[in-house]
Amino acid sequence: MIDIHCHILPGIDDGAKTSGDTLTMLKSAIDEGITTITATPHHNPQFNNESPLILKKVKEVQNIIDEHQLSIEVLPGQEVRIYGDLLKEFSEGKLLTAAGTSSYILIEFPSNHVPAYAQELFYNIQLEGLLPILVHPERNRG
Repeated sequence: MIDIHCHILPGIDDGAKTSGDTLTMLKSAIDEGITTITATPHHNPQFNNESPLILKKVKEVQNIIDEHQLSIEVLPGQEVRIYGDLLKEFSEGKLLTAAGTSSYILIEFPSNHVPAYAQELFYNIQLEGLLPILVHPERNRG
């Protein structure tokens, strides 16, 4: 089983706070039959987690996996709050696709509305060969 949306990286958003929390989450995932996790920390105004930090944190988690000889894989990704410069920052290497794929990008809307530019941005995202996947659409009142 694969978990494509998990806040498992320690200390960078509202998920795991410590390496110990990450270890607990890894063991729990294994117990539930998960073999692969995509780490998807927030990238939004509150948590500005760009790709270099995420890649560094995934390496830290790999060290935990190796140290404890766990049978699980953690891949890099991001949960990106929609914003106008998303494609520009993607081309600058600040944003990641899900699980290092070449095409899937996790997008989150704000909770209170769907931005007026969303349809055009999603169209442009697809023109770039990316496929936007909405995370938590149920949280959007719009």
